[in-house]
Amino acid sequence: MPDASMPRRYLALWFPWFPCERVRKASGQDWSVPVVLVERAGNALRLAAVDAQASGLGLSVGMTLADARARCPDLKSLPHDGEADARELERLTGRMLRFTPMAAPDPPDGIMLDITACAHLFGGEAALAQAAITEAGYTARHAFAVHAAAARALAQYGDGDGEASPSSSLRGRRPKQSRAVGADSGLPRGSASRHDEAKPSLSQPSSSPRRRESSSRRLAEPLAQEMTPRFRGNDEVGSEEERIRALPIAALELPEEAQSGLRRAGLVTVGDLATRPMAALAARFGGETVARLRAVLGEQDSPMAPRRPSAPLRAEARFAEPVARTDYVLEVIEDLLADLSRQMEARHLGGRRFTVRLERTDGARRRLSVETSLPSRDPARLARLFGERIEALADPLDPGFGFDAIALAASRTEPLHPAQPEIGGKVAEAESIAVLIDRLTTRFGEHGVLRSVPCDTHIPEAAQQVLPALHAAPAPWPDAGDGLPRPVFLFDPPQPVTAMAGVPDGPPQRLRWRGQVHEIVRAEGPERIASEWWHRPQGHVPGAAGLTRDYYRIEDAQGGRYWVFRHGLYEETGEPRWYMHGLFA
Repeated sequence: MPDASMPRRYLALWFPWFPCERVRKASGQDWSVPVVLVERAGNALRLAAVDAQASGLGLSVGMTLADARARCPDLKSLPHDGEADARELERLTGRMLRFTPMAAPDPPDGIMLDITACAHLFGGEAALAQAAITEAGYTARHAFAVHAAAARALAQYGDGDGEASPSSSLRGRRPKQSRAVGADSGLPRGSASRHDEAKPSLSQPSSSPRRRESSSRRLAEPLAQEMTPRFRGNDEVGSEEERIRALPIAALELPEEAQSGLRRAGLVTVGDLATRPMAALAARFGGETVARLRAVLGEQDSPMAPRRPSAPLRAEARFAEPVARTDYVLEVIEDLLADLSRQMEARHLGGRRFTVRLERTDGARRRLSVETSLPSRDPARLARLFGERIEALADPLDPGFGFDAIALAASRTEPLHPAQPEIGGKVAEAESIAVLIDRLTTRFGEHGVLRSVPCDTHIPEAAQQVLPALHAAPAPWPDAGDGLPRPVFLFDPPQPVTAMAGVPDGPPQRLRWRGQVHEIVRAEGPERIASEWWHRPQGHVPGAAGLTRDYYRIEDAQGGRYWVFRHGLYEETGEPRWYMHGLFA
């Protein structure tokens, strides 16, 4: 433990291109074009995040997607998922616990670490910072300070404490060097200060502000503020207090109205505000301005809430004498499930996957796992699943000379809160179906119980997909074709037929299918299903995206009722083809 007299030391990590880099990693594709993430604001799609390439082209958060495409036609735009960003940031924070037990996420794109008495374990502060950035795997800026708010402000709005990236190797603190901001600096256009010296600390030298606002001036704003020189040569650097005072007022992250008022008053840096009486600042610009100023200057505590790793959900039983009876083993498992249920109830969690480890006296171990389609913490229900699992084993459970320990763990959990029973009993019905799915899946395997789920498409043969019922959540089925009847039997793929129509765009009057000629006496239609223009056309194959379908419900002279379609219009293809797609009852 650090000495009480030891000053605290904080490391702030800021990932300026975090949302776009996360999407790149998740896609697994190496896009060479600029990437932006968009979200709807009012009646327009606006940029919610940009990557380094897009920022270099002058694109910024808040700009409309239409304006961005006008500047960069090859732009790659994807929807912004703030929840996925938050989950990834939580995951990265968990990985930072190998450097310090005091790590906390700084949403939406930063992490704060209390590294007091930890840096020497990794070869110094610079080496620790580089190791943390390498562990994260994202482009980052970092800064050190004795106060958390100061470190955060220096990392995001100042000159940082060194240049580091996930792939670089930093064996010691880099010497501070002046760097002219020119055309090849990698900074967003218009984001350089009026001075000619600024030092980025990104793997791809660029800067952007951290907070996303609804206004269109976020990404290039911090470096566009008034900034004073912070270098006295290549190796001599100003003190931490001087660097903090040289920060722009944007580092206080005040509302735009407050920042505009400060600039009109001639206050452009934190140092300018620090020289003014606090009472006068509070009277004119509000108490929030003074509170944030004092936090950055270290005059007011800004405590961080470290991420505490939760204790694993597990229970264990050890026996003085080995046990060999399967029924007694199941009783012990149910007792352990009751203990585990109390732990999950205290955390408002339900288990989706449970694993039992059986330890024999000769050192051999056997693992048994069960999964549930819905979160559960019912000991009796889960014990029945383990009984089903033991009965369905191809290799019977061999106790040998007996088991001397049994351990149970919930390896996958989800939030589970008490549910209010409905009058119609729908909750109980869904629960009973889930219990049946769990029992059948446990006995026959994951792919032994399947469920059809709807897909967001109008192409009939692609309107559903079959997935394991254990992982496919039930979803409401939309009315296909505005309530028009659909055949009870569908061919996949559709079968080609030879048809003759009275007029080019009319229903068939005669068709040949499977070697038989059918005279059509009644026809209803057409029901037109347009092509999915956002997919690439694939020729004249059924299901191709580039052709329109005209469906007809027909009846032949023998009373057979069929569902056929003409694939393609005459203006789309010179010779449309006919296909049999389904049979009515």
